[in-house]
This record gives sequence, C-alpha cells and structure tokens, in this order.
Amino acid sequence: MMQAALRYAAVAGFAFVAGFTASHVPAAVQAQSPAPGPTPVAMPSAYYLDIEALATNPAPACFPNARLADISISSAATVQYLVGTLPAHYHSTANEIQFVLSGSGTELFGARTVRFRPGTIFVIPPGGHHSHMVADAGSGPLKFLVVKAPRQQPNDNHLLNPPGTC
Repeated sequence: MMQAALRYAAVAGFAFVAGFTASHVPAAVQAQSPAPGPTPVAMPSAYYLDIEALATNPAPACFPNARLADISISSAATVQYLVGTLPAHYHSTANEIQFVLSGSGTELFGARTVRFRPGTIFVIPPGGHHSHMVADAGSGPLKFLVVKAPRQQPNDNHLLNPPGTC
C-alpha cells in the first residue's frame, strides 16, 4: 500500500511539474509581417560588361585604378562589376562578397595577405579592412563580381590611408 501511495505521489508530482513547465514556456515567436521575397537580379547582363565598356566610366576619385559598374541596387544589396584594383578600405555597415571572375594576385585582409584566382570567393564582414589588391604579372586584368549586403550606403567606402573617404 505504501508503494502505491509513493507511486501515485511521484506521478502526481511529475504531472504537476510537466503542466507547470508547459504553461510557462514562451509562445512561439511569430513574424509580424511576411518575410521579404527574393529580389531577382539579371546576372547575365554582367557578363557583357567588359573593360572597354567600363573604360567610359570615370574612375572614382578614391579608387583611381578601378572601374565599377552597378549591376543592381535594391534595398537588400548592391551588386557591382569591378575591373582593376582597390586601395585598402572598409565598409562600416555592409557585408561584402567578392567573387573573382578573372586574373590572379593577392589581397590584403587586415594584416593577412591572401592569394586569389578565378573562382575564389571572399566574404568580408562590416568593418573588415580589405583590398590593396596586387595583380600577378601576366594574369590579365582583375575582374570581380561584388555583392554588398545590406545595400551599401552612400559614402560607406572608408580609406585606410587618407586623403579621405569616398
């Protein structure tokens, strides 16, 4: 009889703890609005851009050895085609993904020099110092597809060696 009483007490205690726990677990978080849908980007247009086409684009004052073409600018990301080299800089708000299309060489990330070749992908968090690219002799022009997410804000190129920011 004593064993049955202990068994009932244990089951009742377990049931109490289970019920108490279930009633105090936070409800599942639900989104206030639907998640944003994907933003399609017509990437094939990037393959038609080349040095000759970019030669008509003026070089940005802060990046004299580079030619940039915006492929897509949306609220989610900035997508660019880059030919050339960039001095060391960082972005304070945007993650940057660089995909090497052609050319080979080195790029500086903080104090670390990293080799790249076509197909290399770099993912750089906000505040990550990068660039100071150096092309290998005879590798041809450096060409990159660059994605910055969220969208790069105006004046979010901060040079590490002034004359200033751009």
